[in-house]
Amino acid sequence: MSKVRTTVDPGVCQMVAVIAASCEDGQNAKVSVESPCANVQQFAAQVAELDVFAELGDGFDGAIYQAFRGA
Repeated sequence: MSKVRTTVDPGVCQMVAVIAASCEDGQNAKVSVESPCANVQQFAAQVAELDVFAELGDGFDGAIYQAFRGA
C-alpha cells in the first residue's frame, strides 16, 4: 500500500489543510482532507475516492478539476 501525507499552509487565511492519500491497488486512491475551511471541506467530499489513471487521462476534465470548478 502506498501512502502520502502533506500539510498545506495557505498563508493569508491561516486555514491549514492536512491532506492524506492511500492506494492499495495501484489505481484507486482514498483521499482525506482535514481543514476548517468550508470550501475545502466541500472540495474534499467530492474527491474522497479517485481513479488515479482516469485523472491522468482526463486531464482538465478529471474529478479534481471538476471539483475545483464547483468549489
